Amino acid sequence: MTALKRRLQSRVPNNLYWFCHRRSDADALPDWLKNHRDVRIVLPPAPPSKPDSPSASEAKLASIAAESEPTLTAQSVLDKLVGAFTDKSPALTLDPIGFFADQLTKSFPPVSTERPVEDIYTLRDVIRRVELAKEAEKKPTLIEGEIESVRDAIRRSAYLEALETASRLEAKLSTAAQREMLMESVVSAALGLNDNSEIELGGYELALRLMPAKISDPGLQNRAALALLNRGFVLNELNRREDAIQTYDQLLRRFGDTAEPALRERVASALLNKGVSLGELKRNEEAAQTYDEVLRRVGDATSPALRKLAAKALVNKGIALSQLNRGEDEIQTYVEALRRFGDATEPVVRELVAKALFNRGVALGKLNRGEEEIRVYDEVLRRFGDATEPAVRERVAKALVNKGITLDQLNRGEDEIQTYDEVLRRFGDATEPVVREQVAKALVNKGITLGQLERTEEGVQSYDEVLRRFGDATGPVVREQVAKALVYRGQTLNTLKRPQDARLSFQEVLKRFADSSDGVIQPLVEKARGGLKSLDETNS
Repeated sequence: MTALKRRLQSRVPNNLYWFCHRRSDADALPDWLKNHRDVRIVLPPAPPSKPDSPSASEAKLASIAAESEPTLTAQSVLDKLVGAFTDKSPALTLDPIGFFADQLTKSFPPVSTERPVEDIYTLRDVIRRVELAKEAEKKPTLIEGEIESVRDAIRRSAYLEALETASRLEAKLSTAAQREMLMESVVSAALGLNDNSEIELGGYELALRLMPAKISDPGLQNRAALALLNRGFVLNELNRREDAIQTYDQLLRRFGDTAEPALRERVASALLNKGVSLGELKRNEEAAQTYDEVLRRVGDATSPALRKLAAKALVNKGIALSQLNRGEDEIQTYVEALRRFGDATEPVVRELVAKALFNRGVALGKLNRGEEEIRVYDEVLRRFGDATEPAVRERVAKALVNKGITLDQLNRGEDEIQTYDEVLRRFGDATEPVVREQVAKALVNKGITLGQLERTEEGVQSYDEVLRRFGDATGPVVREQVAKALVYRGQTLNTLKRPQDARLSFQEVLKRFADSSDGVIQPLVEKARGGLKSLDETNS
């Protein structure tokens, strides 16, 4: 980055495009990069809006449902570039022997007429032999040429074209080899499309129709399993969850007894996804049993990919048990996750351990075991307080906010305030959106508690700090906290016999949020209107 910073001290001849895997990654970029006139920051699409949920001061939310943040993959970026700038495949793939002969020819200078040089390796003869091989090359049949056109479309990232061509070829295939060749290409095209559409689904279904009844080749087995796994995923995304479950079961019947590592991963992934689909259908008992099956199969695995799936199965099982109101079993499941993976160094597994610990704290809170809940949040802080991974930092920030809420329920207001101050100390300068949300919540909750302790002037200062830090924020959760801060500030100022300041605070709520359609903010707008009405009645 140092060299890039030096280069960007002046203009560059062409725009520089910086692609971010997640939208939140852009927040961590330095201002000299983000604000340079020749730099374009490319972000994945914004996540869909989430349903309204109670605020932190009203309820503790574990956020335990697995939510996938939209990402921008390297393949999707390269596919767009290839599609935009490539109108035909590379010569190497179109004519391999001709390409090789051409490269050899260009690699040697032409014979000099002034002073011929001895060709001791007879390389020119090698070139002639390659050219003869090209002339003698067997011409592909018509159907082989059409299959090659499918491959050519994939090389150009023209996945839709590839699938359309392949679908027209299905009835023309006459040999098992042709069907296998086309099947592999169709799977690649569907994976490349990657838009959870009916067309992508149709690609996997075409591949499965082309799949032989018996497959002995490991590579082809893996492609078939991949087609089944992704067909199930797309069906689930299209809200066809029963069909998704049947597809995962089909994969399990076909490959469930395999010992081949890549196929074991597909089988475990299918079971995990089946559990998710069952949970979305509110069949949580079956979901928990499915996660147990994942653990039975790969719970003791040592490969990073299978360890990740086993850790996910434990966390998801805990969530399923929570939905069944089996709090004690849920807690034991998270304890098991900590026992198995507490010392993990893989980033994804560490994130899951942090999530398991956090969810365990929430489960203890639901059982009114507040002191144990606080100890668990302290364990999150002890294990992950210095973490740099964004997902883990989010858990630490949420754990601190939830600890503050629990301390409030235990009437330990001074300890609660210190906890919110710890949020501010650790994360006050954070750029990640979710962490910033926790900082805003901590400041609002601190203001409420200061008011309860009759330290109202300090409470007003806490609300002022919310406005100073987050007054211009655009995220819905932070905007809600800003609205709360203004309403509670107005109410507090009114109790301090400062009606004019209170009026200004309530009016600011209306100025900022009167036109908001947010279902959480509208009640706060009504509270501000009520505060103004009360002030008017007092003055009349």
